[in-house]
Order: sequence, then C-alpha cells, then structure tokens
Amino acid sequence: MRSRNVTKVTFALAKSGCINNRLENSFQGCAVQELRSAVRFPIKLPIAVNSEVAAQTAETQDISAGGVLFYVDSDMAVGSTITFSIAMPASVLGTPADVLVNCVGRVIRCSDDAGRKSVAAVIDEYRFERS
Repeated sequence: MRSRNVTKVTFALAKSGCINNRLENSFQGCAVQELRSAVRFPIKLPIAVNSEVAAQTAETQDISAGGVLFYVDSDMAVGSTITFSIAMPASVLGTPADVLVNCVGRVIRCSDDAGRKSVAAVIDEYRFERS
C-alpha cells in the first residue's frame, strides 16, 4: 500500500506566515488534510471589519459556523484579532427579521486575489442581535 503525505494545517503553522508558500509550493501532488468541520455557505454580504490597524468594509465570499472568507483592499496580518459584524438577511435565515451577528475572530490567511486581498478568519466568539 502506498502511503500518502498528509500535513495537518494548524493555527501555529498559519501564524508562522509560511502557510501559503507551504501549501502552494511544498505540497504539490500531496494530500492536505481538510480541517473544516462546518458546511460553508457561498453568500455575498457586506461586513464591517475592525482590526488592530484599521476599520474596513468588505464583502463575504462564504460563511460557516466556524469562519468566514471575505475580500478587503489592504493586507491583514495573519494571527491578528479582528471584530466584525454581518447583517444576516431574514430571507437567508428564514426568520421574521434580519439578525446582526457580532463576531470576534482571528485572521488565518491573507492572500492576493485579482487586486484584492482574500482574508480567511476563524470565529472565536459571536453574539446575535435582532434588528
């Protein structure tokens, strides 16, 4: 039986700043273990993001119970703590009113994507507010 080369991607690896190079260059042809445990929903929503450096508006690419992928105009440091708010439409949630989700999370990836920055963040805490 042929063994597969599987690498577990951890927060420490992401924080080291070398995750993108390792995944793109070192693991070509190798399997990378998928750590996502929640279903991702491809939905574009406005998001207000506050980091240690600046406040920015952005647009989500996808959302799950454990994280979010969004686009911004400037770099965000991997490992940095961010707060963000997403207005979830009632039509998406199946609720009578929109729900504002206030989150605290960490940036785990920031990469170039067609002139914008694609940022992946894990959600460490969240709170719902009814509109």
